[in-house]
Amino acid sequence: MRLEIKQGSSDRDVLPVIWKDNYMSLLPGERQTVTATYKIRNRGALPASLRVQAWNSPAVVIPLTANKKHGM
Repeated sequence: MRLEIKQGSSDRDVLPVIWKDNYMSLLPGERQTVTATYKIRNRGALPASLRVQAWNSPAVVIPLTANKKHGM
């Protein structure tokens, strides 16, 4: 599986992204929690989305919501 954070539903990448385990293999029915950290620089930009792609299934795009951390 490959995970990417995109600007909205476009093919434009959100960079940089700090991942914890963004490449993985899962068997049917398995689950894995993944953490990604990134900054949204332009407030007028499209909301971010997560694109999940695997070699044996179609890509899935999931809209993301912001989780603001204070003090950063």
